[in-house]
Amino acid sequence: MGGHARPVPSIVIQGNADHTVTSANAINVLRQSMTANHLAAPEACDHDVANPTNSWRGHADRGHSYTQSRWTDSQGVLMHELLEIDGLGHAWSGGAAGRSYTDPQGPSATEAICTFFSLTTADRTLG
Repeated sequence: MGGHARPVPSIVIQGNADHTVTSANAINVLRQSMTANHLAAPEACDHDVANPTNSWRGHADRGHSYTQSRWTDSQGVLMHELLEIDGLGHAWSGGAAGRSYTDPQGPSATEAICTFFSLTTADRTLG
């Protein structure tokens, strides 16, 4: 990518009861994104998937508990997030009841994605 290289934020949402896309895939996608960002900006993006900047447990009002982990760059800007949802199968978390591949017991994947990208600055340049 040369002079066009830049880190790209990523969010991964995975249910631990998904038998179609296993949890190992979520870690692999996250690791791949971290590696690409390190190549683009080694001084700012040196992440290890096993060591998030912070991580916490939560519980959606409608049912599922979850673990949310975040990794920030050297300037404290959010770069990666992993939302692991207990008991979620192959479905859109927080989706409408009665729809194909949705689980209304949350947490809301839509809300998580919107929050993530509101906290990142994807178009910044690292100098």
